[in-house]
Amino acid sequence: MVSSKEKVFESLTKDVAESQHLIFTEYQGLKVNEIEELRKCLKSLNSRYYIPKNKILSIVFKNKELNSLSEGLKGPIGLVFVKNQDPVQSLKKVIQFAKDHNNLKLKSGFICGRYLTIKELSAVANLPSKEVLIAQTVFGIKMNLVNLVNVLKNNHVKLVCTIEQIKKVKEKN
Repeated sequence: MVSSKEKVFESLTKDVAESQHLIFTEYQGLKVNEIEELRKCLKSLNSRYYIPKNKILSIVFKNKELNSLSEGLKGPIGLVFVKNQDPVQSLKKVIQFAKDHNNLKLKSGFICGRYLTIKELSAVANLPSKEVLIAQTVFGIKMNLVNLVNVLKNNHVKLVCTIEQIKKVKEKN
């Protein structure tokens, strides 16, 4: 028979393996209904808020060779498993929730295979969405091409004007 701790360990191992990004929070002082509200907000973004036992989570991180993450597990930890490609939306949601509920505090994160501090998480959260960044890039490329076309076209116009001027001068002579 599998014990409840083994089930939790297996569940955490699976969630850590499936999650591309992790956000660590401190939840002390949050009420149960507030935690449930956060879970509902994150569910729509394919993210999940979980409150694990630090010891079990530490073992999971060591098994997954994420030893640096297990070093910061002190105090009550809430963990956001972000299972989609874009962690920014989930991170923004957690930061907004933390602003609205003073008892939730960001601690750190593991985004794109890199450990991030609170300051770095805030910088990531201030980035525009992936779609906006793509649109800005496409617009920048388009404008460069439009400027190139205008420059090239302008040279032709100048050449035609010059030829016209030479023609008028020759006709007068």
